Amino acid sequence: MKLLLLPAKNITKNMWRTLSLGFFIFVSSIIYVVCNSVITTVKDNSRDALIHGLTGDVQIRNFDVEQQDFVDMNTSWQNAEYLKAEELTKAKEYVSSNVKDVNAYERVRHAGALTLGDNYSDALMIGIEGEDTDYQLSFVLSEGTYVKSNGEKQIVLTNEIADKLKAGVGDTICANALDVKEEGTTIELTVVGIGTFESLAGYGSNMCFMDIDSVRALKGLSKEEATELILRGTKAEEAKRIASSIQKNLNTQKQYMVTSWDTQGGYVKVINTMITVVFYIFMVILMFIICLSIGNMVGVIAIERVREIGTMRAIGFSKGRVNFLFVSEIFLICVIASTIGVVIASIVCLIISGHSISVGNPLNIIIGSHFKLQYSLISSVPGLLVFILLGCLAADFPIRKMNKNQLVDLVNNEY
Repeated sequence: MKLLLLPAKNITKNMWRTLSLGFFIFVSSIIYVVCNSVITTVKDNSRDALIHGLTGDVQIRNFDVEQQDFVDMNTSWQNAEYLKAEELTKAKEYVSSNVKDVNAYERVRHAGALTLGDNYSDALMIGIEGEDTDYQLSFVLSEGTYVKSNGEKQIVLTNEIADKLKAGVGDTICANALDVKEEGTTIELTVVGIGTFESLAGYGSNMCFMDIDSVRALKGLSKEEATELILRGTKAEEAKRIASSIQKNLNTQKQYMVTSWDTQGGYVKVINTMITVVFYIFMVILMFIICLSIGNMVGVIAIERVREIGTMRAIGFSKGRVNFLFVSEIFLICVIASTIGVVIASIVCLIISGHSISVGNPLNIIIGSHFKLQYSLISSVPGLLVFILLGCLAADFPIRKMNKNQLVDLVNNEY
């Protein structure tokens, strides 16, 4: 126990040296905690926007569709399979009886074109039930209203489509498509709102929301048919398990494709992955700089304390024990510095998390127009442990190198 008091005494003996070593860990801890909180918030917001605006938590579709069809804009939705009346009824009854605390909503998706005069835009038309309002959490209006409950022949456009069509709220536009029989269909719709998807990194610019009956008419479906049944209300981390359970028990005759939001991220997940990779590359570079700095500083300290090392060796300390004492000293400095850094970063993050920060273009398409930081200390712990471990490893090498010198050389300061 007394042996462990030596590193603590050495820390207080030369505060300037201690502060110099701890500074890198202190600053790095603050940067890591704050950046990790920002990245985690962006990822969670993007996930929530995907679930609210497009996929729901779980999707039940016709067995013959391709899994990536749900968010793949390159898919020919004119030919996409759909749930026939008996299939949709069976799926709704199963969910109602076997899946607790969820809401099930029908949706119809169909690809086509929107026209206003001579202006034209391709579009993926999403027909929603009036009660399915979760999309409003990720689709932010710049003008107008959302599709009203039980509204007929209404459409909400993205800003990009509205610009192409030169359309405004109140205008009447035409939706054109091929139905399931490959016959042309056209329907007139009133623009009731214009807005944009947020936190989806620009994804969904060619999508629009319509009342479900209008999209059914364009696709040529009856009122009892839909392209998918989406479930809402589960925890995001539970969706995969629920989807697997439904797939196993409902899909006994291979009628359904049951997927969770996690398998439907597509482009959005790629953007999230890229952001995360960039963050970790930055942290690796930061850790490398820290290791070099600590290694160099410990090397200088070892030279300054060469007689101390020699004296400890002379009175019977083994090389391993001498090395342990020096590394323990660095370990204590790293723990203290990172703890102070975490406390300060936590205070900053908690203060920021209590306020919503307004964000303008173009960042709003990635982090939303109102960014509210989500702070979690637990998610930062692994990175902080890595900082401490690397600090100790960086200190270990120069001490071991100094310890290899002969005892007489250390005592005489000749090495």
